[in-house]
Amino acid sequence: MRPVVVRKWLREHTDYFGRIRTWQRFAREVRTQKSGLLVNLYQYSDSILVAGCQRSGTTAISRLLTQGGRLGNFWISHDEELDAALILAGREHADRSRRYCFQTTYLNDRYVEYFEQQKEFKLVWVLRNPRSVIYSMLYNWDRYAFNELYDACGIHFDRHIQDEESEKLLRRVEKACASYNAKISQMHEIGSRLSAECLLVVDYDSLVMAPKTHLPILFDFAKLKYESSYCDLIHSSSTNKANRLGDAETNIIDVQCADAYLSACKKLLDPAKQWDNL
Repeated sequence: MRPVVVRKWLREHTDYFGRIRTWQRFAREVRTQKSGLLVNLYQYSDSILVAGCQRSGTTAISRLLTQGGRLGNFWISHDEELDAALILAGREHADRSRRYCFQTTYLNDRYVEYFEQQKEFKLVWVLRNPRSVIYSMLYNWDRYAFNELYDACGIHFDRHIQDEESEKLLRRVEKACASYNAKISQMHEIGSRLSAECLLVVDYDSLVMAPKTHLPILFDFAKLKYESSYCDLIHSSSTNKANRLGDAETNIIDVQCADAYLSACKKLLDPAKQWDNL
């Protein structure tokens, strides 16, 4: 079989020569390039970006805004965040006449690119209690994504309070805590550099438990028409994740992340959220 035929088959049936379908390949071929990860954001006017610490409910919020707000649907694979990353980096394209909601949690250490944009956008930062987030990191996330976040952000916030003989699981908890705290630190810097018209911080747990209160605020910020039926798109089945952690894990999370979470809660429209409510 001729090489050109082989390449054509690989392009059609795999991602070898075709589009990027994994975050590993995105890291190799896109993240390493000098061009920015948001280099094409300017081409999509009045975009809504959704960010926050990974495993905080950012995917759910992105889907809610896209489906409820009847925004353009650019999803071309099973991973809409990767699809968004490819579009914003100029590796894929979407209809520029539509308005979109892009999930951008993947920026990690490249979050400064938010400040470099020339066109207006809306950024929704999703905050969630660290116990639920870290449980999901430990038990519902693949190892590559966990390590990528830690290497890009968390390593600079790692207290490493356990000794060298500590159990491997507890060490992973520490790494997850460091990554969570790094993302909270990013949130504070973003909040100090972006205007109130550009940034909204929402608490995921509050939103899913009281959607009638919080969804109108979210949709008004995004300049989208709100309908009460959107509450039916919200599910609270994941709000009990924090209760599934062991005592040792919970203690580490409370010691290392409570202050960061409570400081972040002050950025909410409803600052009454308290650690004791978990």
